[in-house]
Order: sequence, then C-alpha cells, then structure tokens
Amino acid sequence: MTSPVVAKNATQGAKLNNLTATFSLGGSDPNEYYHKPQAQGEVVDFHLHGLKDSCVQADLKKAARVKHIISMEIDEDKIKGICKGTARMKIRLNEGETKEMIR
Repeated sequence: MTSPVVAKNATQGAKLNNLTATFSLGGSDPNEYYHKPQAQGEVVDFHLHGLKDSCVQADLKKAARVKHIISMEIDEDKIKGICKGTARMKIRLNEGETKEMIR
C-alpha cells in the first residue's frame, strides 16, 4: 500500500510508505481498521456489601479480575477514613466474559 500523502523527496516517500505499510503489523488499510464496527461489551453494575473496614479500591479491582472497570465508589466514613462496608462498581465485560466469572 502506498502512502496517501505526497512526499516531497524520495527519502520522505520511503519513510511514509514504511509507516503506512506497518500499520497494525499487518500492512492493512487504516481506514478499514478504524471504520469497522467495534464490539460493545455488556455493562454490569454491582452493589457490594459486607466489605471489611480496611477495603480500598485496589482490593476490589484485584477481586474482580477484569480489565475494564468503568467506575468504582466505596462508601467511606469521612471522619474516620474507613470503609462503611458497601460499594458500587460498574464493569464492562469483554468478549467471552460473563457475570458469573466475576462474582
């Protein structure tokens, strides 16, 4: 595939061709890649309760074992700075993941 940009000299032309040809390591057309429909994962909202008072966001992220957490809110006592025992987490499931895999 040749570059859609017109080069000013031979060196610039070779560089543009190399950059265009190595797109996504397959030399594919960037327009085909960016304009194809993307798979939309299912968004799941979990309401958690019974958490320890030492619970932090890193603990919940590790327990969920997922790649895409949209938002996470832990109910905290503002004066003591500890968890009240409840939290809410929104997760986008990837291809092949189910709610049961996260529970």
